[in-house]
Amino acid sequence: MKKILSLCTMFTMATSLMAQKPHAPEKQAELDAQVVKAMPSVKALAKPAKTRKILVLSKVAGWYHSSIETGKTCFKEMAKVSGAFEAVFNDDSSYYTNANLAKYDAILFNNTSYSQDYFNAEQRKAILDFIRNGGGFIGVHAASDCGTSAKKAKTTWPEITEMIGGAFDGHPWTRKGMYGIRNEDPEHKILQPLKGKGFKISDELYKYKDYKRENQRVLLTIDMEESYHKNGRKDHDHALLWVKNYGKGRVFFSAFGHNEHVFYNPMILQTWLNGIQFALGDLDVKTEALPIPKEHKDFKPQENK
Repeated sequence: MKKILSLCTMFTMATSLMAQKPHAPEKQAELDAQVVKAMPSVKALAKPAKTRKILVLSKVAGWYHSSIETGKTCFKEMAKVSGAFEAVFNDDSSYYTNANLAKYDAILFNNTSYSQDYFNAEQRKAILDFIRNGGGFIGVHAASDCGTSAKKAKTTWPEITEMIGGAFDGHPWTRKGMYGIRNEDPEHKILQPLKGKGFKISDELYKYKDYKRENQRVLLTIDMEESYHKNGRKDHDHALLWVKNYGKGRVFFSAFGHNEHVFYNPMILQTWLNGIQFALGDLDVKTEALPIPKEHKDFKPQENK
């Protein structure tokens, strides 16, 4: 009996680690329709200084998220409706060269994973140099599952973890839960749609390693009073949305984006567009790091949580 239970447990764990699959065309069409319906409420806060182009990567070498196609629709529609940028989609790693990247203003990693395993050394350098020399980077959810996070990856790429600002280190907060989100910077331009408040969301929320608060401006975190988890970070500092400078470039990262409905949540969409405009260089925002708030620093878990 113990052997059977053990085998069942192993099977369950293995199943849970299997990547998701793309949706059936009919289901994907329904999700895309939701994105199209939500997008008209989204408006650019700043007028682009020039025609902006974003290169969107949606390739994975690790876990595949079923929301990737919804993400493609989201950024295509956001570009069309807002007029803030043009979105170009290319998953061919050989395209990511100095010459080609020079045609763009930013790169967007749409739920990518294990990116170190599909870019060679020259392509990696081209990407980081592009950002360091004044380009923008936008990362969505699994974009941080790379660099120093991927245990099963064939290679490592610590420099991209440094650029992003943190690496995936598990998700104690799973996709089916409802979690409290703390607004750490109520007056920040990117968080304008939140109207100074926090909110709740159902999404898979990451725990990060190789993350240092002093290296970026953290805007949103998991509210420990509402959503403490015993397997979280010991310092209770769970960043979810941040901005930072990287050389002359700008980085905007969002941990949200596992669940499809996130891509047609008007509040998230407006927040993302604000962050994208920052990464493109059209929206001037504060990037100086904030100290860890007392709500995290002084948090004491309760036995019943």
